[in-house]
Amino acid sequence: MHSSSATSVSELSNTNMLEGIFSIWCKKLGLNRNSVVPAAISALRFCLEQLAVLPFRQSLATAFWIGLGMSGDMSVSTWQNLRRLEELSGIPAKLIVAVERRVARAMRLRKRIKQDLEEGWAECNV
Repeated sequence: MHSSSATSVSELSNTNMLEGIFSIWCKKLGLNRNSVVPAAISALRFCLEQLAVLPFRQSLATAFWIGLGMSGDMSVSTWQNLRRLEELSGIPAKLIVAVERRVARAMRLRKRIKQDLEEGWAECNV
């Protein structure tokens, strides 16, 4: 486990390693990696940039769970898969869900702010 954000951000630069971890988890859960991994990588970037206080392993598990939810297939975001993710990651399921709610809310807020800024800029007459 890594606790410093500098270490976590430098690890993020090795996207192939992270994709490999997420791909292994997908394989062990019997999931399509192409529908989960891109969203999980995006969520992990957000976790490491905006919530640097989280341990790296917690960010990894939460990002994967968010990736499952964003995959478009609601049948993969099941309690059974959450329990299996808990076993794979070593992070308690309750903690994954609690942090996921916080991250999802922050990601929605960031998206809304970005949209508001773009709309405001489009209305500018300069």
